[in-house]
Amino acid sequence: MDSEELMPSPKDLGERLQAEVKYLTDQNHSIHDADHNSIFYKQLEDLESAEFEGDWDFSMEPNWMVQLADSSDGPFSDRGDFAGTEAWGAIGGNIKVRDSQFKEYVFSLAILVQEGGERRGDEEGVNCPCCWNEESNWQTEEEDISNRWRVARRYHFDIDLGKDGADKKPISHLQIGGRFQGGHVNTIAERDMDTHYCLSPLDKPRIPYPPVDPALIYTLVLTQYPFPREQVEDDWYQVSRESEKKLWDPYHEKLGTNYSQGQISQPFPQVISNE
Repeated sequence: MDSEELMPSPKDLGERLQAEVKYLTDQNHSIHDADHNSIFYKQLEDLESAEFEGDWDFSMEPNWMVQLADSSDGPFSDRGDFAGTEAWGAIGGNIKVRDSQFKEYVFSLAILVQEGGERRGDEEGVNCPCCWNEESNWQTEEEDISNRWRVARRYHFDIDLGKDGADKKPISHLQIGGRFQGGHVNTIAERDMDTHYCLSPLDKPRIPYPPVDPALIYTLVLTQYPFPREQVEDDWYQVSRESEKKLWDPYHEKLGTNYSQGQISQPFPQVISNE
């Protein structure tokens, strides 16, 4: 099986991105703040001018900011992630198509939390597993720390066709970590976000995962965090389902057919390798 058969076509992806952005600009939704309107309109303008044949680009810079928790809600349960502070998700991405072929296909989700906002920690009260702690604050106690944010986790959804001597990896995969560019994070409520990120040099293993788009990442978030779920309109799920039809249904159907017909003898990571 050719692993590239598992990927959406650039045309299908472009049409889905256009439909998602048009939905966001046509509706007065509370799932994004007013600052995002100009961003979405610019994206829509770029997408509407693309014919999705040949060369086209799509960028989510600055990122789409999604609120995950509100400090007014108070502490979550012991199973919650945040200890009564604000938390945000930053959804980013870049698509570059040349000669009707993907040259770049990457989306990301970064979870940003305020100092003291991560619920799980050790008994000594150091509440985050990185170099950001009470001894290594980069601001003094007298300064306002409300705009200090730690990138607690970053998820990187990538498609890599294995060109130009790239490492062997699943052609479509999920990776923990990767580069975080603080300049792509929007100002929130007129506050600049002073971000801290401990980047690990490790970039393996890469976990097999079907292709995604912004709608699928957003739906992944809102189905697990109560705060954004309260903001979403009922018809959003239809938008997300259309993305699943374009990106996920062919992926799973192709794999299922080959498995059921006994055409696959290799381990799954090799079946979808970019080699």
